[in-house]
Amino acid sequence: MPQTQSNSSNSSSPSAHSSGEPHSHLPPAISIRGSVDRVVVTVKAPKAIGLAHAANQELLLARLFAVEGVHRVSIDPRKHEAEIELSGALHDRSLLNVLASALRGEMSSLPQWAIPPVNHARPLSVTRFGGRLTAWEVASNEPGFLRLRNDLVRRDRTVSTRIERMLSTTEGIVEATFSAWTGSLVVRYDSALLSAEAAVALAENARCRSGSTQGSLSLVPGVGASMMLGVAVLADFVFPILAPVSILLLLGNNLGTFARATGEISTRRLGVSTLITVIIGTTLVTGQYTASALMTFCFDFWRRRYRRDLVVERALLLEDLTSIGPGSQSFSDIASLVQGNRIRLISGDVVPADCLIEQGSAMCDERMVRGTRGVTRRIAGEQLLAGTLLLDGEVHLLVQAVALQTRAASIAREVISAITSTPGVVTPTASGELYAQGAVVPTLATAAVGFLAGDVTTAAAILRPDYATGVGVASSMEDIAAVTHGLSRGILIRHPGALDTLALSDRILLVDDDAIRHTGLRLLHIEAPAESADEMLRLAASIAMQSDDPRTAALAKACRERGIVLVNRMPIDFRHGITVRHGRHLATLLTQTDGALSGDLQSSTSHPMVLSLDGRVAATFRFTASDEPLVVPAILSLLSATRSVELVSNRGELEAHLFATTLGIPCTGVALNAETLSAQVSGLAGESHRVVVIGPRSMISKINPSCAVMIETNAGEDLSGSPAAIVMLTTDLSQLSDLFVVAQGRRERRSSSLNLALIPNMACVAGAFLFGFTALIAVIVSNLGTLGSYSLASKRLKEQQRLAWVRNRRGLPSIPRTITRVDHIDHVPQVP
Repeated sequence: MPQTQSNSSNSSSPSAHSSGEPHSHLPPAISIRGSVDRVVVTVKAPKAIGLAHAANQELLLARLFAVEGVHRVSIDPRKHEAEIELSGALHDRSLLNVLASALRGEMSSLPQWAIPPVNHARPLSVTRFGGRLTAWEVASNEPGFLRLRNDLVRRDRTVSTRIERMLSTTEGIVEATFSAWTGSLVVRYDSALLSAEAAVALAENARCRSGSTQGSLSLVPGVGASMMLGVAVLADFVFPILAPVSILLLLGNNLGTFARATGEISTRRLGVSTLITVIIGTTLVTGQYTASALMTFCFDFWRRRYRRDLVVERALLLEDLTSIGPGSQSFSDIASLVQGNRIRLISGDVVPADCLIEQGSAMCDERMVRGTRGVTRRIAGEQLLAGTLLLDGEVHLLVQAVALQTRAASIAREVISAITSTPGVVTPTASGELYAQGAVVPTLATAAVGFLAGDVTTAAAILRPDYATGVGVASSMEDIAAVTHGLSRGILIRHPGALDTLALSDRILLVDDDAIRHTGLRLLHIEAPAESADEMLRLAASIAMQSDDPRTAALAKACRERGIVLVNRMPIDFRHGITVRHGRHLATLLTQTDGALSGDLQSSTSHPMVLSLDGRVAATFRFTASDEPLVVPAILSLLSATRSVELVSNRGELEAHLFATTLGIPCTGVALNAETLSAQVSGLAGESHRVVVIGPRSMISKINPSCAVMIETNAGEDLSGSPAAIVMLTTDLSQLSDLFVVAQGRRERRSSSLNLALIPNMACVAGAFLFGFTALIAVIVSNLGTLGSYSLASKRLKEQQRLAWVRNRRGLPSIPRTITRVDHIDHVPQVP
C-alpha cells in the first residue's frame, strides 16, 4: 500500500519541556503517515510532550480544523496519537504539506471557543458537521431525525440522562432518547424550526453543559465470583481435574451462608440461606459446578447493577429538587453564606438559601420546593426558598436559613430516605429477600417431589430459580418512580410502601382545615370577538397551565364545560408575563395592572387576565369569586372510585355539617381533637377498614401509623418530624386524586413485575419435571426473567422521569449565574 511520510525537525530538545505542563506550541517533530485509499493521516507525538494534556489536545484540534479538508480528528492520549480523517479523496500530496504547516503553527488556528471541551484522560473524537465542530459522531442523519454517538456519554448514565432532559425541554426538539443497548442518542426534531446542523449544535451544547460524574459503577462481578465461574466452567467442560478447586471455591465463598443457615434451622425458620445451602449440597452431589458458580456470578452482577442505578437515580432525583438545569454547577460560595447576609439575584439565578425579599419582585419557578403548579410572582415581604429559579426580575434578599436548615435540604433528606432500600443479606434488596422467604418451604417440598419422581438432578433444577432479585429490584424502581411522580405534583412520598394501603383504601377521612376550605374563582366574561372567543380561551388556558395563578383553574374549568381541549405550550419568555409561540405569532398572557401573573386571590378577582398577540390585545378574561372549594373536584374523583370520603371536624356541629354539604360528603365527627380522632381511626381499623386520614399535623399526630395512612396538609419547614407517610408541600389539595391514581398504578405495575419474574421460574420447575431441565438451564431462564422484570421497571421509571421533567422544566433556562453579595448596598463585591 503506498505510503506518504513527512518528517520535520525541531531544534528544541524534548527534555526541555515537562510532560505534565501544557505547551503553547506543539513540536513540529511529528511523523505523518497517510494512505491514499483510506484518506486517514496518523499523527504521533513523542511521550515527553505528548497529547496527555487538555491544552495540547485543544491546540492540536484548533490547528487541524483550521484546514478545510479535515473532517474528523480522533485523539488517543494513552498512545499519544491522533488520527485525521479527510473529507473526499486525496488527489495530491499538497494537503499533507498543509497539515504539516498547520501542526507546526505556521497557519492561523480556530479560536478556542470553537473547540468542544475535551477530556484529556480518555480517547476522544471531534467531527466537523456543517459549519460546527462536535464531539458527537453522527451515525444517521435524515430529515427530522438524528442518531448520535459519544463513547464518554455512553459510559455515564447520569450524563446521558441529563442530556436527554435538556434536549427534551428545548424548543424545536420533539423527542430525545438515549439507548443503553445501542449506545446512541436518538433525536427527533421539528425540521420546520431546526436544521440538522442546529439540532447537532443543541446536542453538543447539552453535552457540554451536562457536566460529568465519577463514572458509573462497574457491573463486572468481583474477583471471587469471576474466578468461581471460570474454574467451574473449566472443571465441567475442559479439565475435570480442577473439580476439587471448584469445590473449595464454592464452599469458601459460602461460609457465611452456612452459618446463617445453621441459625435459621435452629430457630425453625427456614430462609434463603437454608435454601442456598441445600442448593450447594445438590451441586456437590451432581457435580454441576457451573450452574452454582453462574448463580453466584448473577447475584453479584444484579447487586452491582442495582447499586449503580440507585446512585444514578438518587443523583437525578436530587437535581429535580432545584430549578437549576441538569448538570449545572451549584454556587461555589453557598457554604460561605450565613444568616443575616444580604444577596442580590437577577433573572437566571437560583436562590442559594431560604431568604426574605427586601426589595424588588421576580417571576419564579418554585415547583419542587413549594409544590406549586407553575411559575409564580414574588414581591417584597415574601419568602423565597432555596432552589427557586428566578425567571425574570431583580431582588435583594435577606438570608434566613442556609445549607442543611433550608426546606430544600429537608426535602432532600426525606427523598433519600424514601428511595434507599435496605440491602438483603444475599440479594440486592431486603424486600426481595422477604418475598423469597415465603417461597423457601414450597420450593424445598417441590424439590423433594422432584427427587422422588426423578433424581437429584431434577431436584437441583427445581431449587435453582431466583425468586428474590427480580421482584426486589423492580419494586425498588417502582418506589423511585412513585416518589418522582409525587414530587412533580407537590407531594412528598416519605414511605412508598404506604401507597399499597392507599390503593386499597375504602375509608377516607378528610379533616376540616383551612386548606380544604380554600375557594377558587370562576370565569365571568370573555372580552373578545364571538367567533374567536373559544380559540382565545383555549390559548389562554394552555398558557396559564405554566403558572400557579388562581385564575388557571377557572380557565381550565371553563374549557372543560365548553368541551375545549388544551394543548401544552412551551414558554419562551417571562419578562412580560408568559410568552409562547402560536403559529407565526407571539402570544403573551399577563394581567392588566402590573404586567405579570399574580398569585393573590383578591387581586386575581379584581384584575383580569389579558391575552395579547404580537403586542396587541386579543382577549380579556374577567373573573369572580366562586363558592366552591378547590378540593371538590378531587373529592368527586375519589367518590367515583367507589371510596367513602367523610369529613371530620374540630368545629361545631352546625358549621361542620354545612361545610360537609358543600363538599357533598357526610360528616362523621364534630368537635374532635387529636385524641378523639385517633380513637375514631382505631375503631375503623378494628373493623378491618383500610383508612386514610388527610389533615394537618396537629390533628393526625396521635394516630397509630399501623391503623391508617396519614397525609399531612399545611406542612411546615421541618418535614422530618411529620407523623405522615405522605406530605402535601402545597396548600392546593386538588392534587389528591392524582396521588390515588399513582398508588393504583404502582400496585398494578408491581403486580406485572412480579408476574414477569415469577413466570420464568415456574417454567423452570415445569421444565425440570417434563423436559429434564438441568440446573444450568434453570439459572439462565430464571435470570432472563429477572432481566425482563428489571428492564421493564427501569423503562417505566425513565419514562416517568422524562414526563415529570418535561412537565416542570419545559422552556426554563438551564444555567444559573453567580450570586452577588450585598452586605452593603453601596458596595457590591463579586463573590468568586
